[in-house]
Amino acid sequence: YGQTKILQNNGYKTLQFGDGVVCRGPKMSFAFKTNNRRFVEDVVFHFDKQGKVNAVAFGLDESALNTIAGNTNWSEAERFTIISFLEHYKTAYALKRLDYISSIFADDALIIVGNVVKVNKSAENPFQSSSIIKYNRYDKQKYLKNLEHCFASNEFINIKFEDSNIR
Repeated sequence: YGQTKILQNNGYKTLQFGDGVVCRGPKMSFAFKTNNRRFVEDVVFHFDKQGKVNAVAFGLDESALNTIAGNTNWSEAERFTIISFLEHYKTAYALKRLDYISSIFADDALIIVGNVVKVNKSAENPFQSSSIIKYNRYDKQKYLKNLEHCFASNEFINIKFEDSNIR
């Protein structure tokens, strides 16, 4: 995933979960050949009961983690499962793992994708919002076909979860 560089080491956070251990940290920088954008991600390691790494994922940022971890309506195990799922989902997009993303959705899934479209304010309505959210509905096959095209035409994909409202 681009050129990587380990940044700071402010310590690691570990959590025993089931038979394994999850280790959060270090921060890593990712750069790409065809542009000057850089991303900084927390890397999360999942260790099995023998102490071997069985998964690596890009971590959620602090605000997304706190939103989920602070929701006491769920058990600790449920909160960890949600966090782990979102981190692996985010990583699948970054690594363009169409097979993994395909396995998440049911064959008859309805997938709704929202895009923010920026518009110029008009003289007729100067109080109009400068952005409109456009929603598109896809079945699984069409969504995956569009995603495959998106993966092929972009050097990198980097998604962020800022707010979460999980029901």
